[in-house]
Amino acid sequence: MKKDDFIESSSILEAVDNLSSMAELDLDELHVNKGEAETVLHLETSHWLDLKNEEKTVKSVKDTFRVVHNYLKYVYKKEGSQLKDREVQKGVKSIVALATEAASKVDQCVKLFKDKKGVTESKEYRDLIDFYEHKILKRFEEVIQSEEEWEEEWSQEEDVADIKRRGLKDLEAVTKDRDYELFYILKEDGTKFYNKNLIRHIRLVADFDMIIGSLSGDDPFLRVKILQDKMAHEEALFLKREIKVDLDKWIKKAGKFRDNYFVQIFYRSIMALLLAANSHNLLIHKVGKGAISYFHDFRSYLRAVLDSIEYEQLIESLTGETDPFFKELLHIVHKLCFHLYMRKPDYSDSFSLLTRVIGRERKKGVFSSLSLWNQVLDDHESLHIELKKFPSGPLFKVLDILHGNEITGFDPYMQDDLPTFVSSLEIGKKEVGLILSGAPLHQKQIDKATIIGEFKGCLRYAKEKKKKFLLVNVEDRTSWKEYARCHALEEFQKKAEVANVVDVITLPKETEYYAQSDEYLKNSNAKEFKKILIEQIKSGESCGFYFPVEYKKEGFFEFIQQSIEWVHERFFAGKNELSRKNRLDFIEIIYNLLIINSIKISEADYVMFVAKDSVDGSAVSLATFYAFIKLISVGADWKEEEKEVFLNTIFLRAFLLRERTVDLRTLSRGISMLSVLSGELEQNRSKILKELKSFEIVES
Repeated sequence: MKKDDFIESSSILEAVDNLSSMAELDLDELHVNKGEAETVLHLETSHWLDLKNEEKTVKSVKDTFRVVHNYLKYVYKKEGSQLKDREVQKGVKSIVALATEAASKVDQCVKLFKDKKGVTESKEYRDLIDFYEHKILKRFEEVIQSEEEWEEEWSQEEDVADIKRRGLKDLEAVTKDRDYELFYILKEDGTKFYNKNLIRHIRLVADFDMIIGSLSGDDPFLRVKILQDKMAHEEALFLKREIKVDLDKWIKKAGKFRDNYFVQIFYRSIMALLLAANSHNLLIHKVGKGAISYFHDFRSYLRAVLDSIEYEQLIESLTGETDPFFKELLHIVHKLCFHLYMRKPDYSDSFSLLTRVIGRERKKGVFSSLSLWNQVLDDHESLHIELKKFPSGPLFKVLDILHGNEITGFDPYMQDDLPTFVSSLEIGKKEVGLILSGAPLHQKQIDKATIIGEFKGCLRYAKEKKKKFLLVNVEDRTSWKEYARCHALEEFQKKAEVANVVDVITLPKETEYYAQSDEYLKNSNAKEFKKILIEQIKSGESCGFYFPVEYKKEGFFEFIQQSIEWVHERFFAGKNELSRKNRLDFIEIIYNLLIINSIKISEADYVMFVAKDSVDGSAVSLATFYAFIKLISVGADWKEEEKEVFLNTIFLRAFLLRERTVDLRTLSRGISMLSVLSGELEQNRSKILKELKSFEIVES
């Protein structure tokens, strides 16, 4: 296909994304005062809408119609025979119906502009509709299902509350990878969070993506499977080494128990692990089943072991007379679970692929903090531009889900979002390991979530070794989408079996207060802001925060109050008015101080950052915490290995797991806070460290 036959490779996907956003525009938020409208919309506005630049907005809308028109001309000219296909007809009708609805919504938006000429009167829109009506429709043939029935299905109105509750209502949410977990989860009544129209639009855009992908050269994600296969092999080798001595002793006794079903399932898991650890099974050496598939088999068999009735019975009988053979078996199972969370992957090949996609050579040496912050944002922009040339990763991930016959539940671990040991840091006088993980939960229904057996097994082994975990959850427990997961984690730590082994704190990163949006948007008074901040944290669960009861007995709120006053004076010069950016940075610094204080109270050996997955909020939170500790500990210069830990943590999870860039809003906020911190440290390092020592944030 020649470029002249079509359009820029990324344009059609962006156009459909824009149309969806236009059609979903909430006109109730467009106040008569255009300034108010801008403040309401600027937090999550689509890139086509700029209320401060009317000419740019109208041009973006017209360009969107032009791109769709060009695509229809391409289909008409090159793929005309496909217009007889019923599903293609539905797809084309969907996109034109979406364009019509979008034009209507935008026309109402344009009423705020000085030039009130509607986009439905524009040449671009009229050309699109005329071509559709006079060319495309003539090619359509009768389909099995009548057009009237299909139009009725398309235009059927839904209750507004139900639309918001469904959570998955437009293409924008899918292409931007928002709430993808809802494709795995059922509502309370057992129904799905998506409807036929959304699926139809997803498939339509997927068809567009397959076409634009052929224009763009080699898709980098074709190589990702090889990298993931190698990483699975290396993890299998790591686990094999960790249990080898125990397994060798146990296996000698296993013969006489070979008819025991529980032993058989565990033995299958070990065989799959050994096959994954065998270098001959790497995909670079063979065609067919590779190490990654064998490692998935290992995880499936291990999950069957952990979910079995026999396992539960053995756990309950451990205090009584249990055959030593089965005690040894449980020890190996729990040791496997523990080391699933201790694996530090070799990301060198993945990082090399990432830098090649970005088009940047890897530079060795020492880096300043300022240059690193700039590099992160530059890399994000470059990666975003490059990935737009290829089929949408999130879109095809959703199609993979939809190809399944039933909803099995959201389970990050079983869906290949494996825990990662990121690094060790000296915090105070103790070495603490940092772990990145999706929430260790299985969730089939939106109001219910259960802790997975792998995490329970990990903690049982940790208890045996007298190790402790602090779990930092950055989900929003005030959200209907995330409450069940937060509640499950918070209640789990109260169980006797994990007492003194795990503490859970919840620091919400999606609330209106955290974003300083809605009612907090214009509250720039510093005194009022600080008062609300301490009230939010003290209010606990009702405002999205959670801390163990014991923490509140350790001068916890006094520490928070002291930290708030110090941050205000040190980083914002005690000024009476704080801009929204000031307030966002302020909250981010306080969150990191809260984590440090929680480590001190809990005396944790490992800190595990979790959200629904390990991709955006949790990854950026861990990376910024890593940088925060480094900056207040050893200085502003970064060694090569430290820089790669930081960059890998930010970028690679989204790149490898979701085939996209990390969320820009989340990343920008973390980098903004680090810029404030490093800038102040550069000017007043000795004073800051002395002040931190005074309330025991750093050791003397």
